[in-house]
Amino acid sequence: MLGPLRRVWNLVIGAVLIVLVTLLFSIQCALQVFLQFLITLLFFVSVLFGALFGLVAGLLHVILWIPLYLFDLLFETFRSSYAVWLRYALRWSPAILLLVALLAVHSATLVPTLGRELIPAMNQGEFGVRLEEPPGTRLEETERRSLDIERLALAMPEIGNVAVEIGQESEKANSERGENVAEFSISLKNPKEDVIHQDAIMNRLRDAIAGVSSGEVTFSLPSLFSFKTAIELQIRGDQYDELERIGKRVVDAIDSVPGVKDPELNMKEGSPEIIIELDRDLLAAKGIAPETVAQRLRTEVQGDLPTELNRQGEKVDIRVRTDRKMLSSVDDLRRLSVTDGYPPIPLDSVARISVQEGPNEIRRIDQRQVALVTANVTGRDLGAVMDDVLVAVSDVDVPRGYEISPSGQDRELRTAYSSLQFALILAIFLVYVVMACQFESILHPALVMTTVPLATIGVIYTLAAMEVSISILVYIGVIVLAGIVVNNAIVLVDYINQLIDRGMTKADAVVEAGRVRLRPILMTTLTTILGLWPMAVATGEGDEIRRPMALTIMAGLASSTLLTLVVIPMVYYLFGGRDKKA
Repeated sequence: MLGPLRRVWNLVIGAVLIVLVTLLFSIQCALQVFLQFLITLLFFVSVLFGALFGLVAGLLHVILWIPLYLFDLLFETFRSSYAVWLRYALRWSPAILLLVALLAVHSATLVPTLGRELIPAMNQGEFGVRLEEPPGTRLEETERRSLDIERLALAMPEIGNVAVEIGQESEKANSERGENVAEFSISLKNPKEDVIHQDAIMNRLRDAIAGVSSGEVTFSLPSLFSFKTAIELQIRGDQYDELERIGKRVVDAIDSVPGVKDPELNMKEGSPEIIIELDRDLLAAKGIAPETVAQRLRTEVQGDLPTELNRQGEKVDIRVRTDRKMLSSVDDLRRLSVTDGYPPIPLDSVARISVQEGPNEIRRIDQRQVALVTANVTGRDLGAVMDDVLVAVSDVDVPRGYEISPSGQDRELRTAYSSLQFALILAIFLVYVVMACQFESILHPALVMTTVPLATIGVIYTLAAMEVSISILVYIGVIVLAGIVVNNAIVLVDYINQLIDRGMTKADAVVEAGRVRLRPILMTTLTTILGLWPMAVATGEGDEIRRPMALTIMAGLASSTLLTLVVIPMVYYLFGGRDKKA
């Protein structure tokens, strides 16, 4: 029996192996055919693209041959002329360097005339308006006056949407907005087209609101920082009334400064408060504790929470208090009994009740009371306006123990400028150290670093011509320039050293290096400038942030390149050491 079974088993195994081998052979053949097909397809595609590329290259060569030939001819003529002029100008190196130094000094005198700001004001096609009515104004009255402003805004053709928030939600503990405050969020209908006219639109709306509303109206722009207004002055002291008096004088003083808009003091007119002064002696004679009266008043006015209602898993407070109709006036409060027994004891028989004005807010900084004076800036840069504001504030009579100090964006501006100046000095030092290690010299990196002040010449003149203020973005652009503008001088000085090592005289090496390195220097400069060109000329939302840095780098790179081709050869010729002896 085992013999036939073994033969059957062997036949089965053999058949399975034959099938597997046949299947694997078929797969291998299919893969080889597919691979050959893919190789053939890629070959024909490569040939096709090669032919198309060659055809296009040939057509471009035929079409652009004359322009390229003329360009190459003109550039070679320019390069030869530059070499001839440079050899002749080396004789007048001291005079030319003196002229460049005078140009640098003149550009430095323009720095004080440039504006200073923390960051350029951003016109994003939207702005905010805050309406504040006198304290105690009911919510319905604030809403009615807000509707008038909303109609004025929507009547302007440039404004698309107006959203308004009046008062505050009960869940939010925001003391800056009560029932007498309305805040508007206004957006333009066509932000991309009308954003450049946003300041004029805001001024028109400001004038229109002034004609229909007697409330205090302030405008604001969306900010990248935590400061809603550009100008902020802190008045520190100990007496609330004295701080308010000084703050009002400061507001009057800065209101006449050009460029200041919407000056405001945070110490507003307070809300009316009911002051209850208990007669403790009389209460003691009647056997009533002051705490009992206070608890009674709290329960009657605010109510008590004896229990909660569980409704579908949600707990709702049940508040028990006196009918509002019985406490609708101060006289009702006077007649309120402070005891549950008989005869009733009216509140005014054991206490003196008066209505007084309470403080709107009490703000403290470093454990001292502070009044804040804030304002917007329009039409001028922050630095110039703050200088005039500080001059105007210096004339305000401030009692002993009180002080006025700038804060907000101005303080951040000074801090940021100090940090960026340190960063610029550190960047220049690090660039110098790297070049000193590469050149194995102290003199040659110093010659290369003269390109940094050459770059600032173009930056200052460009900012002055285009009326761009100095901001942290301009500073960042200058720091970037400190590492970029030295590249052209490095290429030039390194090749001069190579030529001198080959036996050339210093004058011949300077001229030859300038002629040979002219093309790569211009190529690197033009590619960088053209790459930044779209950022510099783009218009639309957020272009105020991009443009200053782009203009700074473009102007600095252009001026440093042009002056590098003139100044660096002359500086090397005068101070680069002696000719190498044979």
